[in-house]
Amino acid sequence: MKLIKNSIVYSIVLILKNGIGFLLLPLYTVYLTTAEYGMVSLITSLVQFVSIFVLLSLNGAGMRYHYEFKHQLEKRRTLWGTVYSTVLLNAILFALIFSLGHRYLLEPFLGNIPFYPYLLAGILTCVFQAGYQIYQTYLKAEQLGKDSGILDLSHFLFNLVLTVVLVVAFDLKVMGVIFALLIANAVFGLISFLMFRSKIKLGIDRRQLGVSLRYSLPLLPHALAGWMMTLIDRIFLNNLADISEVGIYTIGFQVANIIHVFMVTINQAYSPWFFEKSTEGEEGRKKIREYAEVFVLFFSVVGLGCVYFSPEVLRLITTKSYHAGWVVTPFLVYAFVSRSVYYMVIGPVFLKRTSLVSIITFSGALLNTGLNALLVGPYGKVGAAVASLIAMFVTSVMAVILSRKVNDFGYRWGRMYLFVLGGFALSLVVFLSGSLGAFQVALLKIAIMLVILTVLYIIYARRLKGIYLIWRDRGAEG
Repeated sequence: MKLIKNSIVYSIVLILKNGIGFLLLPLYTVYLTTAEYGMVSLITSLVQFVSIFVLLSLNGAGMRYHYEFKHQLEKRRTLWGTVYSTVLLNAILFALIFSLGHRYLLEPFLGNIPFYPYLLAGILTCVFQAGYQIYQTYLKAEQLGKDSGILDLSHFLFNLVLTVVLVVAFDLKVMGVIFALLIANAVFGLISFLMFRSKIKLGIDRRQLGVSLRYSLPLLPHALAGWMMTLIDRIFLNNLADISEVGIYTIGFQVANIIHVFMVTINQAYSPWFFEKSTEGEEGRKKIREYAEVFVLFFSVVGLGCVYFSPEVLRLITTKSYHAGWVVTPFLVYAFVSRSVYYMVIGPVFLKRTSLVSIITFSGALLNTGLNALLVGPYGKVGAAVASLIAMFVTSVMAVILSRKVNDFGYRWGRMYLFVLGGFALSLVVFLSGSLGAFQVALLKIAIMLVILTVLYIIYARRLKGIYLIWRDRGAEG
């Protein structure tokens, strides 16, 4: 079954990329100061922000209309040619706009980072990245998971090796990281063009562009909301605190993001399973409810372990100036755990009222922006982390409320929130290290984890086994 096989490929690639990226943290923390690492994080945020407006969500339009032309290959070539050509022209246009207007568009937010060469290099990466992103979407639309995975992993490894060479061998520091990304995007942008050229009809078909934009432009707020939920905190930290705070915060975020990576990979398999079970009446809904409960419980417990041992992990893999990054992990980890509730309950909304999903995510993004403006000034990186926790928790509550009103599946949301809030309360034990000895705190953390795992195994052993068998059988079908 292509769906299962492709999900496995995408999951493996995602885990490998994030796993290897995490293992590179010692390199970054040795060769880059906290301020320099903060600069890398901010430039990366800029690249992702500009990419939203370069793509205009046209990759989503390509995916959407690809199947309508299943038996009309010439129209399909025209569709992808129009999307590809429009995005490339748009990339050049936005590169010119940001380059000529950087004094007004960038300096108010990133004024402590020189435009030349740092921000200019970041903007140019968007130009070369655009075509590569469209080609990746085309491969996914064709369900060529293996081809997409190999190309994506090759791009990542090429960028990785180049980064190590430029940062370690040539000591280029921030420019080494940014130049490596720029060169990798340029090389793979050219490779994707050569591989894509025979499959598309270059040029812009005005009718096809109009249809594509009518679908894609309403998706822009959702894409922008995603950026605001996870990256705008760096902008506030840079302007209201200090660029070194951005670097320390980003290290803590990388530790917390481990939870999110695993959550996304599991959700890739959960989504098609949910839509299948939603057609099986009450019996299917019962299985969905049970899975949702165990899913949230699982990440609440794994998140607790992630928080408890983050100080030791950072002391082991980073230099002393980065060790304080652990203080944001309880808030960021349980921000992501709160998102697990969102992932579980948003499915019924997709079944009935897809438009409400954008309203939920954009409302959460606006709340996160407002809270960052309020909390970062007085509380620095901890304020940014607390803002993320509150915003994601509220977003999940909104999803629960709308799910119950639009298409009630009878989720035991009270129990799910008990897991989230209970896990977060227990995670705060990590702050006792200031009043108790490190050895005593370590023993306390281990004792809490052992008690929780023992109790939960006794209560949930049968459900966990049942869910494992479901996914094992689905894997065997694939």
